[in-house]
Amino acid sequence: LPPAAAQALGQARAAAKASLEGAGLDYATALEAAVLCLAALLAAHAVYSLLRALIPARGRGQHLGKAGAPAILAVGTANPPHCWKIEEYTEKVSQTLRGVTSDEYLDFFIGRHENCGIEERKVVLSHREFSDENLAKPAHEREGTFAGAKDPFNPTAEERHALWAEWAPKLAVQAGAAALKTWGGDRRRVTHVVFHSCTGFKAPGCELDIVDGLGLTGVKRRLGINYMGCFGGFTGMSVAKAFVEADPSAVVLLVCVELCSLHFSLSENRSEFIGNTIFSDGAAGVVIGAGGPGDWAIGTQSTHTLGQDTRHHMQWAPTNHWYFMYLDKGIANSLGKALFMNSKSYMRRACNRSSPKDVEWCVHPGGVKILDVFCDPKFMLNLDSHILRHSYETLRNFGNMSSPTIFFVIKHMMEDKETKDRAFCLGFGPGLTIEVAGLYKIGAEGGAEGSKAAAPAEVGEEESSQA
Repeated sequence: LPPAAAQALGQARAAAKASLEGAGLDYATALEAAVLCLAALLAAHAVYSLLRALIPARGRGQHLGKAGAPAILAVGTANPPHCWKIEEYTEKVSQTLRGVTSDEYLDFFIGRHENCGIEERKVVLSHREFSDENLAKPAHEREGTFAGAKDPFNPTAEERHALWAEWAPKLAVQAGAAALKTWGGDRRRVTHVVFHSCTGFKAPGCELDIVDGLGLTGVKRRLGINYMGCFGGFTGMSVAKAFVEADPSAVVLLVCVELCSLHFSLSENRSEFIGNTIFSDGAAGVVIGAGGPGDWAIGTQSTHTLGQDTRHHMQWAPTNHWYFMYLDKGIANSLGKALFMNSKSYMRRACNRSSPKDVEWCVHPGGVKILDVFCDPKFMLNLDSHILRHSYETLRNFGNMSSPTIFFVIKHMMEDKETKDRAFCLGFGPGLTIEVAGLYKIGAEGGAEGSKAAAPAEVGEEESSQA
């Protein structure tokens, strides 16, 4: 040791010895006891590690990237047939609502669309409903739920929900069918169906519509999950993974459907209105089961809830007309701070990597401002639009579809020829909550592609924390 360090160590040893002797304790005996305690701890850790290596993975997860681990086997998507270019959508909504809402409302609406990062949306609202011919008619003669509403362009919750009950099962079946087709397996092998939505509900639930519509005769259990918000896809994936961990022969069809356009708000409170400029409609189906070569094993998933001062930042509740959506202007900054402090630890836990360039990034595109946080030098995440291309492209082509959106992002990633073997997935929602999941591609030999030099992390572990 350098002389100064050796002197400091000697002083510390002398102080400890004096303190022990002052308490009537022998220094040598205390030191021996401390060494024995340390040895006992090391031995216990060695036994623990040995048991984890010997005990079967059932119930606690398998190694990331290994064949047989719970994995995404296929992803399929579906959208309503009505595709609106953003310029057309903005112009038509402005034309329709002029005189119904204030000029300030419309100016804000138009301004937000000019910088929303979305080029087109697929929604259940048809062009025919908002055609000049239809709008020229008296309100009671118009076609369409919104155009024909007694309260101008503001249908009741019952009328909006009727559209959800019509379209949600259709899109759920379409997305599920697309996933099963991509998977290519026998649909009679599907043992579980999990469904999520936060834009509507009914009983019997859409999970039964999926079973009936796709002829899934082997289903043992179906489960409906509701109102988790934009991270509902992560919740559904966690549940599906747990089913496969409990029964490695299980094949789960997870479907998320959201019809956000039905909750178009006429509130002139900007935090209640801003959702009109980013949300759209869509569905995703995901087949999850024991993975093989080429599949994406689902790694550690975790939930991180921000401080109590963010509880009000994102709210979602029914009213007599729409589902009230409140989005605080501080959301992006709150998420940015949390990611600045924790993103590397999240990544290490989920992907066994700490460099942003070693993984694919699959971030829920909650809005262009959310994605821009990752590229903002202020938060020092060292990302750019290319690294986030899967998310920016999904936002550009579809908008924010809430819970199914993450699977559109993952699908884009899976189809990219330049994809790395690990993916870092992030979702956001009420709480404020950050959801994290790691994906790990299984190689041709049943191990992770390109990961021979890396110690595999564990899959199947769940955790929750306060961020």
